Amino acid sequence: MSAAKCKWLIALVVLLVTSSAYAVLPVSNYRLVVGDPLKTSDGVSLRRATKLAEMTQDRLKARLRAAEVKSHEVVLNKDGTLRVMIHRTFPSGWYETLMLAPGKFSVMPRTRGGIKWVMLASEIPQDVEIRSDKEDETKTYLWSAKRDTLANTLKRFHFKNFSAVMGPDDIDGGWRTYTVGKAVLTQENVKEASRQMSSTGVTFVRVQLTSDTPDRLAAATTSDVQQWVVVLDGEVLGLVQSAVLNTGKLQLSAPTRATSRDEQRSWALQVVGRLAAPLPIKVAIVQE
Repeated sequence: MSAAKCKWLIALVVLLVTSSAYAVLPVSNYRLVVGDPLKTSDGVSLRRATKLAEMTQDRLKARLRAAEVKSHEVVLNKDGTLRVMIHRTFPSGWYETLMLAPGKFSVMPRTRGGIKWVMLASEIPQDVEIRSDKEDETKTYLWSAKRDTLANTLKRFHFKNFSAVMGPDDIDGGWRTYTVGKAVLTQENVKEASRQMSSTGVTFVRVQLTSDTPDRLAAATTSDVQQWVVVLDGEVLGLVQSAVLNTGKLQLSAPTRATSRDEQRSWALQVVGRLAAPLPIKVAIVQE
């Protein structure tokens, strides 16, 4: 057998094996409707709606590629909706989050003061605890065993100079809040995000920030800040020191509750996918 024919047969076998692998994966079809933020003020515009749908189509494709979704299709329907077909390797909810989350990234200075939770105790439900900061017992934060409970509690409060964000509590388990100042870096400062793996097989996310990051940090009135909170879609991804942030490179690890390699990979791909293409407009799944 000639070398050329041998290579052709190998390529054919690989194609057949790959096709067979995708054939046994569960398939999900989604129909998405794209919002129009100007519809109320400016009225209905078919041209604008088409442009928004095309933009969303491109960004969803970018997300799915970045999240290593090997077999997928994103089609713009004649009625302006999007049809997304995915061969799933994760639960359906994982893909729904990937497609619908806005991908809003921010880096904010952490401050342990600013919000006096004890003074707001009457507005805090019983299954949310006020806890003392282990590094400074005069400062407090909120804690709950349930994510949704804490998230709904935070929706009740609005502060002028500070805000509260939540994330996994890697020490005590459950979920906790962090008090932060205004964002200094946003998704516009993300140059690239990728899934990486350490020599020991631990998956993490590497974020390359834009070259103006040190200048933005220097211009901000945060010279006394030593720790920064990295947030994606309202949830804390990690805490970083000023010296690390100034390098323009972030290395974000999965929360401790992600104990298996599959869970760490799932977390990392979700983060990388959303960071690849923010969605500035609302997208919803239409139930059929």
